[in-house]
Amino acid sequence: MNLTPVFASHLATDVPPEVYGKIFVVCFLAVALVAAIAFSLRGLWLIFEKAGHQGWKAIIPSTIT
Repeated sequence: MNLTPVFASHLATDVPPEVYGKIFVVCFLAVALVAAIAFSLRGLWLIFEKAGHQGWKAIIPSTIT
């Protein structure tokens, strides 16, 4: 079964120009959220290593000392 014509006809529909801005904002916020989480985890990792603990414990909490 070839679904290419189905997807092509769906993508070829007219999209109002107002939607492009909304799509951009959603994509930008998603990328910004992922970047903020990555920088936060990296910062926690470095703080744990500087304190003499293993860095992965910043991401995976462990109660074993």
